[in-house]
Amino acid sequence: MAWQPNITTMAKQNKSSMHVEYVNLINELEQYMPQFKATIKDLQEPSQSFVTNFYTDVFNEFFCDVNNLIEIHINQNLTYHEMYSETVPILNMCTALKYIYSKLGIDDFGLNDICDPSSKRTYRLLQTMINFIKYSDEKIHEVDAKMKAVRNMKDTIDSLKKQKDIIVNTINKKSLDRIQRGAEIKTVAEEVKDGKSELAKIQKHRDDVLKELEKVKQDQDDIEKKCSKLCELKDNIIRDINDLRAQIVEAPDLLKADHERLKRLKNEITEKKSAMMAQVSAKKQTVIILEQELASTRKNDYVC
Repeated sequence: MAWQPNITTMAKQNKSSMHVEYVNLINELEQYMPQFKATIKDLQEPSQSFVTNFYTDVFNEFFCDVNNLIEIHINQNLTYHEMYSETVPILNMCTALKYIYSKLGIDDFGLNDICDPSSKRTYRLLQTMINFIKYSDEKIHEVDAKMKAVRNMKDTIDSLKKQKDIIVNTINKKSLDRIQRGAEIKTVAEEVKDGKSELAKIQKHRDDVLKELEKVKQDQDDIEKKCSKLCELKDNIIRDINDLRAQIVEAPDLLKADHERLKRLKNEITEKKSAMMAQVSAKKQTVIILEQELASTRKNDYVC
């Protein structure tokens, strides 16, 4: 009878060997990626969240911007946009890891290694990545300058993003200020227009007032001339009054007596004048009669 291997014994040996390898891998993970926690069960029954967390920490270990992989902008109008937000980050991570593993000698990395990982396959992938991290730590001094440049570039990018945000905010603020200034300029222009119209009215009113003042001044000059004449007339009247006052006698009774005497004298003269006029009238009548008689006599003489 031919010899046949004990299948149960071989399975136990393989299981024991894998357990040792899992323990060694966990020890290496604790040494090179202390922030990542893994258990034997995680390696025996790997899940999507387990491998996703591992690769996320790997990206962080190499200073990769994980946000560019998991944060995406999806149009909300798309049908089933929730599906895009779940699958696109996984596809991005798969594409990045496929490129990395292709450089590490594994060309068949795919979505199943993330979404439906198997124990042996996951162990191989994690061991390969840990070996690469170990190699990177050994060669870190050779690429330290480049890594610093990458870090500085990342810091520069972050700084430029902040500056960009500041510039965008400044531009938006200036645009808003420009719009507000435009509205204010329009308001000021309207106010200037109204002010010019009001100024024209004021100037017209001023011209009318100046004309009225000129007329008032002319009237004032005329009034001053009249006042001057009145003052002169007043002075003449005062002078005449003073002259008349100078002629007033000190005894009014004497003046009254003289007035009565002059009145009587006037009456006497009037009577004499009347008598003389009567005499003249009589003499005139006599002359008329004589002239008539003389004319009659001359007529008779001519007849003879």
